[in-house]
Amino acid sequence: IPKEDVICFKHPDPADPYGRGKGPAEAVADEVETDEHAAKYDAAFYYNSAVPGVVITYPAGQELKAGEAEQLTQSWQQKFQGFFNAFKPAVLTKGADIKVLNQTRKENEHLDSRKFRGQIIGGVIGTPKLLMGETGDVNRSTAETSLALFNEFTVIPHIVAVENTLNIRLVPLFQPSGMFLEILKPDTKDKQFLDGQIREDMRAGMLRVDEARRLRGYEE
Repeated sequence: IPKEDVICFKHPDPADPYGRGKGPAEAVADEVETDEHAAKYDAAFYYNSAVPGVVITYPAGQELKAGEAEQLTQSWQQKFQGFFNAFKPAVLTKGADIKVLNQTRKENEHLDSRKFRGQIIGGVIGTPKLLMGETGDVNRSTAETSLALFNEFTVIPHIVAVENTLNIRLVPLFQPSGMFLEILKPDTKDKQFLDGQIREDMRAGMLRVDEARRLRGYEE
C-alpha cells in the first residue's frame, strides 16, 4: 500500500518527533513484562506444580516391596482424596511416617504485587481502578467521578488526536474546502451538580423553564 494512502495514528516520541512514535505502554514496559511472567507462573503453578501434598516414608529395613508403593498410593487416594473424604483418620503400619509438604508461595504478597503493577499500568494509560475491575472502595459518587475523569483526561484527548489527524490528512481530500470533521465526545458534566444549580437559579428567578430545559438538553 503506498504510504500516501495510509493514515497513521501515533503518539509522538519527544526524542524523535518525526519518527514512528512511541506508545504509552513503553513507559511501563518492565511492569507489563513482569506481570506477563507472573501470570504465566500462576498458570504453570496451578496446572502442574509437580509437588505432592504428603510424603509417606518408612524406616530402614521396612521398605515396601515391588508394587506395594503403587498399591498404597491408590489406596490412599481412594480413602482420602476429595472434599467428601476430608479429615478422615489414617492408620499406618510398619513404622510409616507422614510428612506434609507446605508450599511456601506467599500467595498474598504475590497477588498484592500484581495488583500494584496493575495500578501503575492503569495510571500511565489513564484508566481508573474502577474500570480495571477494582470495586472494593467504590460507591456511586466515586464511580461517577472516576468515569467523568476518565472521559475528560483519557477518552476526549484521544478523540481530539484522531480528529486532528483526520482533519490534516483526510478531510482536505474532499470538497468543498473548509470542511471540518468533529467526533461526538462524551459528556463530562456533573449532572447532579447541574440539576441542583438549575433548580437554585429557577427559584431565584435567574432562569425560565425553557432555558432550564435547554440546559438539560431537552426541547424547549
